[in-house]
Amino acid sequence: MNRGYALAGLINALAAVGFEICGMNSLPEKGFEKVVLYQNNNSEYTHAARLRPDGWWESKIGEYDDILHNTPTILEGRTYGKVACYMKRTIPDAVKARIAARKRARENQKW
Repeated sequence: MNRGYALAGLINALAAVGFEICGMNSLPEKGFEKVVLYQNNNSEYTHAARLRPDGWWESKIGEYDDILHNTPTILEGRTYGKVACYMKRTIPDAVKARIAARKRARENQKW
């Protein structure tokens, strides 16, 4: 799959909105959003997924519905290549408030 996009360009774009490379750490970290980037053998990015607050990874698969997967490596293969790196950023206050509101709604069975 040749999409013609250098992985470094995507990393720079995410860094511009506050993400930083966090090595190969796929574990959730309190107070942070996390994404995983995939690359092919030509160092072109092929896919990205985000870590949800519940610990599942979420991916958009083309025109299809979003999918959930419990590990980023489950998508590795011919289509998406390999995990290249993980990036994280501090969760903005507005997002923290939405997460807390959803949690309260679930606890009150209003979800």
